[in-house]
Amino acid sequence: MPAVSVIMLNWNHGPWLVEAVRSVLAQSFTDLELIVIDNGSTDGSVDQLQRAVTDPRLRLFTEPVNRGISTGINLAIAHATASWIALTDGDDRSHPLRLELQLKALAADRSLDAIATDAETIDQAGTVTGRIDSTHSPEAIRGQAPFGMPVVNPTLLARAEWFRRLEYRPAVRWAPDYDFVLRLLEAGARVGALSLPLYSYRRHPHSSTVAMPLAHELGTCAIRLAAARRRAGRPERIDEAFATVDARLAAGMSLGTAFRLYADDFRAEGFPLLAAFHSALAQRVAPSAGTKLRFARDLIAAVRADAGSWREALGGMAKGPFWLMLRRAGFPVQPRY
Repeated sequence: MPAVSVIMLNWNHGPWLVEAVRSVLAQSFTDLELIVIDNGSTDGSVDQLQRAVTDPRLRLFTEPVNRGISTGINLAIAHATASWIALTDGDDRSHPLRLELQLKALAADRSLDAIATDAETIDQAGTVTGRIDSTHSPEAIRGQAPFGMPVVNPTLLARAEWFRRLEYRPAVRWAPDYDFVLRLLEAGARVGALSLPLYSYRRHPHSSTVAMPLAHELGTCAIRLAAARRRAGRPERIDEAFATVDARLAAGMSLGTAFRLYADDFRAEGFPLLAAFHSALAQRVAPSAGTKLRFARDLIAAVRADAGSWREALGGMAKGPFWLMLRRAGFPVQPRY
């Protein structure tokens, strides 16, 4: 039985799949299996992979049709045999030391259940174009998660028991990785990240975050709302949340309008800080006198709800969750994790 099961989903990643697979099989840590689920590809990528790679550590499973990201990942989890599972995408690549350094960090801090890394961004040709930093300390990751994805998800290496217990949810059609990480943290897992770019995240026109950015953003908002309901001890109503996403996508609304409507949703359900967060997002992407006023009102309401008095509210503006909320909304505030 290998020490690590690396799981990869492929759907028409023909130009990059072989490179992605080879980057895993070339890891300095060799006691691994690579499970590739082909999700009904039609571009010949499976044939390319079978011709190019003969390493026995590769286990390839094919589906006749695309069954979605969550179902595909769950199939890979079901095939995994190791006690640790690492994620990776079929159009990205891992640094040769990625798994070795992640496992060393887990051995050094046995309280951790999962660890991610930073990443560099690359274009279709593999040229480095930028960097994405995870949040690094477990405490900061937990604090940041309600506002947005705290780690670069395809770099995650976690105990297999967590993947098997929580799985990915097919009902979450957009940003299922964010939903998984939120539920992982809510279940009590301790997650950290290395401040090293050990992964190359490829941006190209066919990736979901590039091809359908509005759907991805609205799905993320719906996940935040469902998670807020769970934390408040209420039914999360995930199907309803994604029905709202579908309706707002069908209406053809702008991102600024969508953020404003989600601010209204959070405000109506009694989540003032998240209402302020979405008002801040609306002000960032579609600035106007109206969005600025709504953001100011929501921020004051959020601070007052947390502080309990105007004097405490004025002091609270410069610390705690409010600075974190502003930073996640894209405002240049400190501290930076």
